[in-house]
Amino acid sequence: MNIHGGYLAVFVAAYEPDMGGEYAQFPSKDYTDSYRTDVLHYAISKDGKEYRALNNGKGVFYPEGLYQLGSPSLFRKKDGTYGLIASMNNSTHQVLLYDSGDLIFFTNQRIIDLGGQQDVVKNPCVSYKENLNAYEVYWEDGSGQAYINSTTDFAAFTKAT
Repeated sequence: MNIHGGYLAVFVAAYEPDMGGEYAQFPSKDYTDSYRTDVLHYAISKDGKEYRALNNGKGVFYPEGLYQLGSPSLFRKKDGTYGLIASMNNSTHQVLLYDSGDLIFFTNQRIIDLGGQQDVVKNPCVSYKENLNAYEVYWEDGSGQAYINSTTDFAAFTKAT
């Protein structure tokens, strides 16, 4: 996301930072792919190529209920506020959805079933389509097949196509 002449990257961590050299070089499964690593992290860049992690490499947002974020994505809403969408650890047919006014505090956690019969939702992202006065949610299933759901209010979604 390009913000005021710079870039903001969002991601989940491969391992917990500051756990010592042993864990940084050879992360054990206890310190990877967990509710402590799969949280929202930020990095910034001036050129979009070299990024510097913010918050000393630690997460900036932890979901309620020990959920693990997968492929988080930020988007701008029609009213100028922000949204955060993320798969549930790239392992279910649901996504986590949040609202934010400042990209610091996230509220209104909700779990949305996008996939229906598909086995998994990966890489979700949202785009507002002014000509439709609706948001489109793009995502992939476990085999890489692409899908779209639409919504006007983030409460009701169309069936995936």
